[in-house]
Amino acid sequence: MLYEFTIENYQSFGKAQTLSLMRGKERNKPENLFRPVAGFPDVVRSAAIFGHNASGKSNFWRAFQNFIQIIQYSAIGAIGFAPQGRIPGIEPNLLTASGLQEPTRFEIVFAMEGHVYRYGFSATPERIVAESLVEELKSGGVDKIFTRTIADAGGKTEIAFPRELGRTGEGAIRELTRKNALVVSSGANLNVDLLGKIHNHLTKQLKLISFGPFGNGFRDFALRLHEDGDFRQRIGQLASDADFGICGLRTQMPPEPTAQDIDRFRQTLRSQFGDTVAEASVANLNSGRRPAVYALHRGASGNSVEFKLSDESQGTQLFLQLAALLLDVARQGAVAVIDEFSANIHPLLANKLVEFFQNPENNTGSGQLIFTSHQSELLSSELFRKDQIWFAEKTRSGQTDLFSLASFRGEKSARSSEAFAKNYLAGRYGGVGDFGPLFSGVPLHLKAHGNSTRLPG
Repeated sequence: MLYEFTIENYQSFGKAQTLSLMRGKERNKPENLFRPVAGFPDVVRSAAIFGHNASGKSNFWRAFQNFIQIIQYSAIGAIGFAPQGRIPGIEPNLLTASGLQEPTRFEIVFAMEGHVYRYGFSATPERIVAESLVEELKSGGVDKIFTRTIADAGGKTEIAFPRELGRTGEGAIRELTRKNALVVSSGANLNVDLLGKIHNHLTKQLKLISFGPFGNGFRDFALRLHEDGDFRQRIGQLASDADFGICGLRTQMPPEPTAQDIDRFRQTLRSQFGDTVAEASVANLNSGRRPAVYALHRGASGNSVEFKLSDESQGTQLFLQLAALLLDVARQGAVAVIDEFSANIHPLLANKLVEFFQNPENNTGSGQLIFTSHQSELLSSELFRKDQIWFAEKTRSGQTDLFSLASFRGEKSARSSEAFAKNYLAGRYGGVGDFGPLFSGVPLHLKAHGNSTRLPG
């Protein structure tokens, strides 16, 4: 479960910006809250980030993605992480004078197995310059597990373990952690128990999703529909209740290729690509099979008519992906971070999907959802508490400022029941564009001779 995520000096983020999922002061909608660990604050089930184009919403998602990928791959040298190479995904803010000189920093506060941990690291594209893991205590103090710093001007790394992880683990971690790899990642590779659990939790329980039409993930989705009848029934029921005209789903696995089919396939590939490619392709022939998925519709005469799922609208396919993801997140108690959550989905349906997820009767594992969106219809006091609504706004210096509706004070304070969407579009909360004269009725031929810096003259 997630409490906070902080970004500093990354792409459009300059100074540190923190998304907090901890409850605010308002008392409405208690069903949107849960408590991951006794003695610590409640957290919200979902948080939505709204903002103008280029305000930094997608950069927030990319920051999360790169944070997880560095944890997952830095110690094993995969996905661009060469043993002596640069660290992919470390992209400092270029709009500040100090951006290139200062490291990028990520920090997360999360619950795992009844404990609350704060983990973070700072990095340049060349190396990790700081890393730490502490356990937050109910008393308000912390129990340091490890710290990593640059010890001297020569760049020597110093790793300290105030809490004993096991003598063998500590010595091996110091010896094997490269300058461009994380202690958590190295410790996981060395089977250090706590670090392995932290690594697994962060890389498996945080699900980063950027949706489009079904791509490589369709085979896994189709296989699960085929093999799990309960899952197929639930997805079909959601599709039916969404009023797509779908009354169910059916799958059919294609027959295994015959020996003659395999031989023809081998000969065709061998003549074009050679023996190595042909044999490798033949070996993967069966493992690459996937079921065909059909959406069942009710015909005019009451009969059932089948259509391939790939022939359904992009919005229908996107909805099915979202539904499958949210069912899993709710069951597993995971965290989904989604960029452009409601793209190609009708506003009312997107609203219903969030409502479905936040319902404790559906969200039995206390999963969490974080998403970015342009869809102002989701800005509803019927759906969210103020502490669940966030805005990304580009400052005059071009940097991203991230803030919650619950942070407004005094005359700017928002009532829990006011028309959030209307006030947002009117510019009351920020997070909307500061449009230039061309979008205020000034003809282009007049604007072209002006002296304004908003467009080239």
